[in-house]
Amino acid sequence: MPKLAYVKHPITTEQKKALRGDGFKIIDARFAPEGAEIIDLSEGEEIKIPESPEDIDGLKKAELEELLKRHGVENLKGKVDELKAALKQVMFVDD
Repeated sequence: MPKLAYVKHPITTEQKKALRGDGFKIIDARFAPEGAEIIDLSEGEEIKIPESPEDIDGLKKAELEELLKRHGVENLKGKVDELKAALKQVMFVDD
């Protein structure tokens, strides 16, 4: 039976791989039972998750890169406008 890791989300793809590689099953910390150890892998200030494509326009390059990583995008090369377009594409799909 795998070990359980109650982790504060969101976490990056790399962090998921590392925890799973160590034999952990990842569960969002909000589902942790009282008294369980909570793992917080956040680095510094939390990035506000954009709620619309327009919210992405105000993000800085580091924020764009972090959000793209969290969505599984590995190739982060490009100018800020290209990163914004890529993030809009993965976060907001037109029907």
